[in-house]
Amino acid sequence: MSSNNCEYITIDFETANSSLTSACSVGLVGAKNGKIVFEKYYLINPEEDFLSYNTLIHGITYEDVKNEKTFPELWPEIKELIDGNILFAHSASFDMNVLKSLLEKYKLPFPNIRVGCTLKLSRIAFKDSLTSFKLSAISNYLEVSHNHHNAISDASICYYIIDQHQRECNINLLIYAALKTRGGSRYADKQMYLLSSGKEYF
Repeated sequence: MSSNNCEYITIDFETANSSLTSACSVGLVGAKNGKIVFEKYYLINPEEDFLSYNTLIHGITYEDVKNEKTFPELWPEIKELIDGNILFAHSASFDMNVLKSLLEKYKLPFPNIRVGCTLKLSRIAFKDSLTSFKLSAISNYLEVSHNHHNAISDASICYYIIDQHQRECNINLLIYAALKTRGGSRYADKQMYLLSSGKEYF
């Protein structure tokens, strides 16, 4: 499926250990005109050891992934999905650093993407309703079922965050606010990448 079929894509990575190159699962949700057009979930053989702490968080073990594809084997399909699109993640700096680290580790081609952060978007969209902007708190507020730290479930909540405010607000302004970092902190600036050039988007 071409990324041109989507208005935006949400993504979430889970890792086997503290290394950014240890992705063991990824979930992607593509959306257009307020509807989900695809949901993709991949288990990944990280070719690295699992830490028990990480397994406690997401429930994935070495046995679950030992016969799964490695990231380089999955990358052509993932790249086709995301190339040329806006990619949203919750606390996007983490997920984009995972992606960037994997691409550098395996010397894979960088996609041409723009990046937005649904955590930043939530702080704008839910500022009068919530004090916590964790995905679990947002899913409870939106009354949407959520399995925290399951990659496809986390990516789905990111979709619902955007969809909620497409219905209520001028989403173009909200996407602009999520992407734009003018006057923001260096942390916020680092969330924005144009990965094809390895530079910050704004």
